Amino acid sequence: MFPLSPRRSLANNAKPLVLSIGTTTLGAITGVALVLTGTAKGGPETASIQQTTQQLQLGHLLVTNTSVLTVLALGGLLIGIPTLIVLFQNGLVIGLLAGTAAGTGELGTFFALTLPHAVFELPAFWMAGCVGLKVPVGLGAYLLKRRDTPLCQRDIVQMAVLLIVAFSLVVIAAAVESQITAQIARLRAQGAVLSI
Repeated sequence: MFPLSPRRSLANNAKPLVLSIGTTTLGAITGVALVLTGTAKGGPETASIQQTTQQLQLGHLLVTNTSVLTVLALGGLLIGIPTLIVLFQNGLVIGLLAGTAAGTGELGTFFALTLPHAVFELPAFWMAGCVGLKVPVGLGAYLLKRRDTPLCQRDIVQMAVLLIVAFSLVVIAAAVESQITAQIARLRAQGAVLSI
C-alpha cells in the first residue's frame, strides 16, 4: 500500500500544483492590472454590514467553499478547463479587491479581512485544483508516452489524500472567516481604522 503522506502527495504532484498556484497568481496579477489601468473600476461597497455578516456565517461559507472545491477537483473530468477557469477567477477577484483597496488606501482593511482565512483557504483551493489538473497532466504524459497509464493506483490514493486535506482546510478557513473575519468586518463597519 502507498503511504498516505500529504507532503509526499504534494511532492509527487508538483506539476499540477504549480499550474494551480500559477493560474491563481495570473488571475490576481490580471485583477490588479485591470484596476491600475482603469479598465476595471472599484467603487464604494454597496453591501450592507448585515448582508456581509450573513455571507460570513459558517454554514454559508462551508457550502460555498465545498462547492468550489468540488468544481476544482471534478474539473479534471473535462480536461481541467473548469478547474483552470475557477482558479483564474478566484485570483482575479483577489486581484481586483487588492487593487481597489490599494487605490482607496484601504490595503490594511483588505489584508485584515483576507489573510486570517486565506492562509487556509488558498492552499485548499490549490490542492483541489491540483487534483483537478492531475487528470489532464497524466493524460498528456500518457499521450506523449512518458507514462504507461494516465493515472495509476498511487495517483488516485494521493489525489484522495489531497482532497481530504483540502476539505479539512476549508472547514478551518470557514471557522476562521465566520468568527475572525466577521468580527473585523463589524469593527470596520463601526468606523474602526485598520491600517498596515
